[in-house]
Amino acid sequence: MTSTGPEEREKAHTWARVARQGFADSARYLGSLPESEWNGPTGCAKWTVRDLAGHIAGEAVWYPNLVRGVTRGEVPIPNEEYERLKTLSGAELTQRIEEAAMEIEQSIAEASPEELQQLVSLGWMKVPLWRSVFISATEAVLHDRDAKVPREGIVTIPTEWAVAVADPWVDTCSQLAHKDGIDACPGSYLLQVGDGIGPVTVVAQDGQLTTRRGESGTPQMTLHVTADQFLRLTAGRLDLNGEEGRDIQVTGDRDRALCLNRIFAGIANG
Repeated sequence: MTSTGPEEREKAHTWARVARQGFADSARYLGSLPESEWNGPTGCAKWTVRDLAGHIAGEAVWYPNLVRGVTRGEVPIPNEEYERLKTLSGAELTQRIEEAAMEIEQSIAEASPEELQQLVSLGWMKVPLWRSVFISATEAVLHDRDAKVPREGIVTIPTEWAVAVADPWVDTCSQLAHKDGIDACPGSYLLQVGDGIGPVTVVAQDGQLTTRRGESGTPQMTLHVTADQFLRLTAGRLDLNGEEGRDIQVTGDRDRALCLNRIFAGIANG
């Protein structure tokens, strides 16, 4: 049986730690909110705090179950249980999120190198178990930020978390692009991403979007961002025409930079 190498195992354990930290931070934050805030807004326009908390709980509970399906033969949690989670009180939800956060890191810690290489289904694709941990980490850090935005204004993702997920995000973010934005904004965009990530070239052409590491071709504009800003921009969570966005350095046509908000409009609104 094929086994994962040390680099892949290290990434899996790093992502598991980030997922645990992100979900645990969400539990702490949600637990600090009075009941009157639970019908209030979040960074996901169509979701209240309660809606988002239910989603976070589902993501946190789902992932260790997925891992233990490989390591222990655990059966998948039935859909009815995820619906039940949404009916829990705020205190019960936050407790369940906190418990599940710990289970994520523990479940990956017990997976052997061979088990980390086994394919698992994410619903829309199959990937090796070690690679799937990235999905859990991304959900954790993005939604931790989403819970806080309406009450705290500009909320950044901690650099350590952003760096951990930014590299694989380069290969993933093109899947989130909006076709109407691609069609309206053809061209080449260069993102100079700091914090050790490096340049990322974004090309919108013939109705398709590609993202690749490094500089390629002749970009029509260059945007200088941190790892956190890169992650939030391409996840539809950074308005380049907003207070923070206007302070970001742009080389070239700034109006063209705004096209990135049309391309990466996000899926946070549903």
